[in-house]
Amino acid sequence: MGAMDGWMDEERPESSYLPRAGDCGKHTSLPPSIPPLPPSLFPSVIPVFISSFGLQLMSVLAAALFHPAELLGFLCYFVLLCMEAVPAAVLSRHLYPERMFSSASRNSLFSPWSSMEQSDSEALDISTKVQLHGVLWKRPFGRPSAKWSRRFFIIKDSFLLYYAESEKRNFETNRFFNIHPKGVIPLGGCVVSANENMGMPFAIVINLEDFTGTIVLAAESGEEQVHWMEMLQDSGKVTWKNAQLGEAMIESLEAQGLQLAKEKQEYLDKLMEETEELSHQRAQREARAFSSLLWSHHMTQQTLLGELERLNRVLEEEKMKLRRWWWS
Repeated sequence: MGAMDGWMDEERPESSYLPRAGDCGKHTSLPPSIPPLPPSLFPSVIPVFISSFGLQLMSVLAAALFHPAELLGFLCYFVLLCMEAVPAAVLSRHLYPERMFSSASRNSLFSPWSSMEQSDSEALDISTKVQLHGVLWKRPFGRPSAKWSRRFFIIKDSFLLYYAESEKRNFETNRFFNIHPKGVIPLGGCVVSANENMGMPFAIVINLEDFTGTIVLAAESGEEQVHWMEMLQDSGKVTWKNAQLGEAMIESLEAQGLQLAKEKQEYLDKLMEETEELSHQRAQREARAFSSLLWSHHMTQQTLLGELERLNRVLEEEKMKLRRWWWS
């Protein structure tokens, strides 16, 4: 048991809170900050625990035979010894996981550049729509040569990117285009034409203001040649100058639209004023006509009343004459 206790003292970490055999009766408790042991730790602890359990049990039984009155104390001592049977080195794997890093994990933690370099192409690949892609024949740029090579070309906005022919499979499989092409050709303001005297059928000639040489490509068929030429010409319209012109046109159209809206509102306001004025004038005319009609009716009524009074007077006079004649 002395040898076992010495081994446990050497392997016991300084911050361990496990009770020792001589700590019986003392306050020994695990701090609340230590987490419970995971279930995966028990398979490695059980063999050591069983072997130490047997040795401690034999020691306690032998001591209890010679001192029966102190059986309870020996049982407490046995429980504490059983708690020390779990090797501190095994517990430290759970309590201090930061000390158990492997060399590979340490390298990955303190050397992030290697993993970043490995994933650089994957992280920076762009998944987006392109205008056109396919394999074309390319003649060396800048100098006339009869040597043609097949390259994988992509038209993206106003740029023509080309890669090795093997890149076509990766592009069609992943729908990503690599940001590290073999070359990039700006198409802004380019002039595209067909030329059959370049040593290859279905040749496409691209001339640029900022490029002293001539870019010569060749398609596999006349249909592909026409398709590529149309797309190259359309992409050549995407330039900074055209963008500024388009923005200026948009601003001009917006200003014209605002002016037209203002004029329209003014016209509507004027129309409403004229409508209200006409309505007011019409109401006045109708009021005057109605007043005239009322006056005419009033005058007619007065005339009729005067005629009625005259007839009443004539009738009274005739009645008086008739009475005088009757009494005479």
